[in-house]
Amino acid sequence: MFFSHAPAGYLVVKFARKFKTDRADVFTAMLAGILPDFDMIYFHLIDERAHIHHSYWTHMPHFWVVVYAAALIVAAWLKSKRIVYYATLIFSCVIVHLILDSVAASGILWAYPFSIEYYELFVIPQVHDSRMLNYVLHWTFLIEMLIILVAIVVALRCREFSRLWKAQGCEAQ
Repeated sequence: MFFSHAPAGYLVVKFARKFKTDRADVFTAMLAGILPDFDMIYFHLIDERAHIHHSYWTHMPHFWVVVYAAALIVAAWLKSKRIVYYATLIFSCVIVHLILDSVAASGILWAYPFSIEYYELFVIPQVHDSRMLNYVLHWTFLIEMLIILVAIVVALRCREFSRLWKAQGCEAQ
């Protein structure tokens, strides 16, 4: 997946909070949804695309488990429910990102460090010269478009029609 990571993060927070979110929740979730792809800066500018960017630490689930566990330890030490909330939100959105990348985007090293096998559900055949064109013309692209469409519908209903949807809880807490 390429385009649906931020919308997926948006949907994670909207559904997890039963649509009762504020701007900080939405911003955090959408940023966390793309957080693993920050490695693209290194991939393009420094590494010169030497190997697949899913091999960097930002795309390794065990890294995020360690970060999440450390955040929970700090939260327990500080007795902070807010840290627990945001750590859980970020971790959830990052894991959703990795799951989406496991559908059809070169796979994820789910078993690392025990295995260096990339796991993905569907391999997109290289029919055209452009990797992006191969992806956009593959049926799995419809999954991505569906995620984006659902996020747009939720955003429109929660913002533009907020007076009608107050009973459903789209207003901020």
